Amino acid sequence: MSIRAVLNGVPLVGSAINKWRFKEGVRPVVETLTIAERNVHRIIPLGGKILGSTLIVDDGETRPLVVKKLTIIGLLPGEDPHTRRIVVADRRWLWRYKWVLRRFNIRKRGAFQRRGKWNEKLQPTPTQEVTYARWSLDPLTNAPWRPRRAMLSVLTDDDAIALKESDVFFDKSLGVEFQTLDLENVELDDRGHLSLQRTLQSMPGTALYVDEDGDVVIYQRNSGFEARVLEESGHEIQQGGHVDFVTNEEVRPEFVDVYFTIEAEVRFNFRETSSRTFAKPNIDQRDLDNVLPCPDFQLNLADGRKVTQGTWLEFADFLDSAVVKAGRGLLEGLSVTKWFKLIRQAFIPELNLWSAMLMVGILTPNSDEQDWAARVAAIEKHFRTTFRISPRWLDRILSMKDYLVGTIDPANGQRAPAIAFADHAIKTNFKGFVHLARNGKDMRYATNVTGYNDNLDNAVPAPATVSISDPDQGIIRIDYQTDPYNLEDKVFPSKIDNLPGPGVKEAKKGRHQITMDATIRKGSAKPSLSANHRMAVVITCVPASPNNKRQLYRIRIKADDVRTRLPSFMRNSLNKTNKGLVEEVRIGAGFETARVRWKDTRSRDIEKIFGVIPGDPDFNDLIINDKPGQGAVSLGGGTAASIREIALAAATAVYASYNDRFMGSKTVHGKGGLLPAGTMGEIVHEVGTDGKFTTSLDLPDEIETLDIFAFLNDSTRRIILKNAQATR
Repeated sequence: MSIRAVLNGVPLVGSAINKWRFKEGVRPVVETLTIAERNVHRIIPLGGKILGSTLIVDDGETRPLVVKKLTIIGLLPGEDPHTRRIVVADRRWLWRYKWVLRRFNIRKRGAFQRRGKWNEKLQPTPTQEVTYARWSLDPLTNAPWRPRRAMLSVLTDDDAIALKESDVFFDKSLGVEFQTLDLENVELDDRGHLSLQRTLQSMPGTALYVDEDGDVVIYQRNSGFEARVLEESGHEIQQGGHVDFVTNEEVRPEFVDVYFTIEAEVRFNFRETSSRTFAKPNIDQRDLDNVLPCPDFQLNLADGRKVTQGTWLEFADFLDSAVVKAGRGLLEGLSVTKWFKLIRQAFIPELNLWSAMLMVGILTPNSDEQDWAARVAAIEKHFRTTFRISPRWLDRILSMKDYLVGTIDPANGQRAPAIAFADHAIKTNFKGFVHLARNGKDMRYATNVTGYNDNLDNAVPAPATVSISDPDQGIIRIDYQTDPYNLEDKVFPSKIDNLPGPGVKEAKKGRHQITMDATIRKGSAKPSLSANHRMAVVITCVPASPNNKRQLYRIRIKADDVRTRLPSFMRNSLNKTNKGLVEEVRIGAGFETARVRWKDTRSRDIEKIFGVIPGDPDFNDLIINDKPGQGAVSLGGGTAASIREIALAAATAVYASYNDRFMGSKTVHGKGGLLPAGTMGEIVHEVGTDGKFTTSLDLPDEIETLDIFAFLNDSTRRIILKNAQATR
């Protein structure tokens, strides 16, 4: 049996091994073929020819191997003076010389929706109004790019890789799911092969190879089509390896445990009373301290502690220090209780007490060492607006965020902001007076608002933003905001006691106060912030305790749960008993979290999540995005991806990697037409020094866990990727 192996009609010498590979990927196949020195002039014409070479191997018995559109890229010395090695590459070698600039479906910021009330019940998914920039749409359809069109644009456009469209094929293994994949924010600005790799990465499970005709074939790895190639390849050569069908029931996991980071809304409370001002909080009841940063370079506290500038102090500890008590004039000899009374009065701007306090700096001996301006500024800025979480709770929190668990803008993942429920007072400005008068309403200096309630379902959110000033120290900041229509002059951080109103005579005449001093009469009590103040804040925290997997939320998936999600050729594997260990999968917080909404009636279970009280929490009806059979879960006016759906996708990817399948490698008599398919990513055709033409096929013993996105349903995938849902 004679072997005919030629490159461009020039025979290859039999004294060297000559082979050709078909391999998946964007990088070229480059091989060296050996010819006789005397034939070099025949095979490399002057200037060479791109894609003009053809390799033929024919043993006269099986289908010949004919590889077209090859390019000779180099000439190397042979193993002896009578031979030369020719370096040959497939068409992918040219892609590195191309530069591709493409942007597919680039998001353009649109409107977003806010919830009406902080505690609204579950609602339908809000309208998602993020659009795509018109210039990034498919010019042929004026619609978002789909996978097939995007791939063709990169491969065939003249300013890209510039293949002919007839040179690109989409294998039937891709199925209809390929066209349902969403592309968004795919930006290509790189060499041709790297840009193509980036495009493939946006399409989970897809790969490409160059076939015998030099055409590019895009196919699906997770197809099971490798079985067809094995069948077509024929019988194995003795001692050339062996491929067999292997069942994985001994190692296939009985269950897959999927773990999620918990993000839990936690309510913290602040209560100040006139009878016991700033009492030490109950560390088990989620209470807060009102604090301020030490304004002095160094301060000696009444309990003997020495603190330096910037140390967070409770107000009572700061005001009880000897240096602060050493004030003169208005502040001389004030007890802590009287200090608080003075501060509450100072917040009424018409009383002008802040200026009086600043005068103390002039009257106090050694005033250069006592920065009373900084002290007064710190008191004014932080009184009833800056709070510290108790150490017992802080030690059990890994991180805290100034948002709630609901997503109000699905297009960019923006969460609903954290909320403060606080008693407060709103001072009206002149524009507000005019507005009230035009609407026939009472004109008043300020209006007290009861925002706090022990039951947050009945509480009123304060017009304030909540921020985490210092997460390491557990510092929460409440900044009160006036209305966007500029009808308000100021928002006070509590109610106002002794709020002035019209006198008896003025009331009979229908008069109303406009300024504070118009209604304060001799002997009347001075207005001040309320001595009794209550505030609750809801923020999102990630537990750090206990220091093991119990701080995570687990969803257990068994094989039957994912059977219908697997490709049909894999389902029979799950009919067998699975004897392997339980496999654990971790879903990162950046992917999705288990979101726990605050419920006053379930506070004990939420405290158990953080290990503040012993016992295992009851998660029933607490994890609001653990809903079977749903991709998008509506919650509180926003949406989240169902972690149940994500867990099923992750478990499906795991079970797919344990699929019963062919393993091993085998060598058969050389045969053309065998190409990569499924998990078989490389096929090698070889003419050995013994003159035999063989083909080697290799199947991996282990396959990588498949991309979870390949098993997610459309709605879940879009939420996680924050895809835009509408275009204009």
